[in-house]
Amino acid sequence: MEFCESKVFAPLKIGSMELKNRVGLAPMTLSCEDPNGFVSEIQRNFYKTRAAGGAGFIEMDAVTVDSAVPYRGPTTSMGDDRYIAPMKEVTDEIHAYGCKILAQIVHAGPESFMGFMGKNPPAPSVYMNDMGNMTRAIDAAEIPEIVKKFGQACRRAEAAGFDGVQLHCGHAYMLPGAFLSPLRNHRTDEYGGCLDNRARLMLEILAEVRRCVSPDFPIIMRISGDERYPGGNTLSDMLYLAPKFAAAGASAFEVSGGANYEEPWDIIPCHGCPVGINVPEATAIKKVVDVPVFVVGKINDIRYGADLVNKGLVDGIVMGRPFFAEPDLVNKAQAGNFEDIAPCASCGGCVSYDPDEGFSGPKCHINPRLFHELEYPMVPTEGPKKKVLVIGGGIGGMEAAYTAAVRGHDVTIWERSKELGGHLLLACVPPTKQDLAKWLVYLNTQLKKHQVKVEFEREATVEAVRDFAPDAVIVATGSNALIPPIPGTQEHPIRTAYDFLEGKFPIPGGKVCVLGSGLVACETAETILQRAVADVDITMVDTTGLD
Repeated sequence: MEFCESKVFAPLKIGSMELKNRVGLAPMTLSCEDPNGFVSEIQRNFYKTRAAGGAGFIEMDAVTVDSAVPYRGPTTSMGDDRYIAPMKEVTDEIHAYGCKILAQIVHAGPESFMGFMGKNPPAPSVYMNDMGNMTRAIDAAEIPEIVKKFGQACRRAEAAGFDGVQLHCGHAYMLPGAFLSPLRNHRTDEYGGCLDNRARLMLEILAEVRRCVSPDFPIIMRISGDERYPGGNTLSDMLYLAPKFAAAGASAFEVSGGANYEEPWDIIPCHGCPVGINVPEATAIKKVVDVPVFVVGKINDIRYGADLVNKGLVDGIVMGRPFFAEPDLVNKAQAGNFEDIAPCASCGGCVSYDPDEGFSGPKCHINPRLFHELEYPMVPTEGPKKKVLVIGGGIGGMEAAYTAAVRGHDVTIWERSKELGGHLLLACVPPTKQDLAKWLVYLNTQLKKHQVKVEFEREATVEAVRDFAPDAVIVATGSNALIPPIPGTQEHPIRTAYDFLEGKFPIPGGKVCVLGSGLVACETAETILQRAVADVDITMVDTTGLD
């Protein structure tokens, strides 16, 4: 069977929505939302680019039912009728590509920024959220108004042209998810205690939403198939609840996993987490409900996701970060051009948190044009073709060479070593990080395909560059390890992490001091432990403050 004939590309009807294929763009925090609750131009272009790239449907992240309870900063809103008309413009743009769009309707609750506004975020119980704010337990008398807000937000979503809504009650996260999870819900009234009581809020929301929208308007529920934390909801709990949710009006399920604070990498699975981490739970849930079941969570390769659908394990797949790396993911896959798909290696760079800057929005290491694809299109240059010299064949030099070649220029790379890849070659060495090699395979393929010339063991001197006579020079020589000027370093064997990872010397065991405590230092220590054949005692020294 040709891949384009895979069932993942077959239509699927969910209520009034007919998908052209079964590949969805997951709702992800973009941090570029308009501060007034509207869709920003950057956000809008991000969705349009992925719709043009062939996605069957798009889930817009965190569309709040209440603008007064913002989710971690600027939040797209359906909390008032004034949002309907502007949002209709967005949904019309997405529909022009044959793509469907759903709104992830949320009440941020404990995950709101209210703690930074001098108020305690509302939650099922009192606890400290992951931003260090103490929540307040909402009174049962407040719940009917919250339920009505969900209904009205979904009514507005339908009026705005959304093809359906997603209700998030997974990950012990935001208000419905926090109520559902025993990790957050410690109430002693009718909304706490047993599983049915914890699910009461979600069932009331489902009933209200179903009352406020058309009978066949799709309601997708995102659930954690297993919270994977002691005391949290288990697969057994979800096997009990899923049929109840379906009977109450859920049109389909999107199965994720994990609990937000306890095991965040289960929610955003990076290197070290298994591929298809939520597939076993999704497969089990599919057996107890008669509505479609989608799975999300480290479905990095669409061929793997298609295999899940072809085998009948799930009805469709939802992919997140792979769409950061490759906007044209679905179109390229359907055409069989797998070598041209920029791969997601689950490196976690898109969700990295800088203690000094906070979370400033996703950044993709393999796609530097993320959020700027329309500003910097990969199209032939309108000017004259240039002779371009790239000095350095690391990941930066390879990407620069590839970009210049796609634009139509004559490109040559000078690389001092015998291999392209630079420090990325070493980054692939530590435990669980071999997925990073996907980038090297992809870029090497693209360089050959676009006829980039590579000269190995070539030193770039001023004279050599002058003799080569390029029209443009791109310097991408990378960095070198710093050996601090510490007394005694001349008398004792000091080796760099790069030398060790490159295999220039072994450390079978014994006492080892690692100067540094950053990512390279930590991964070097992990590698030493993995390779040791005798007892090893590692001391890490934080060198912050050294000249």
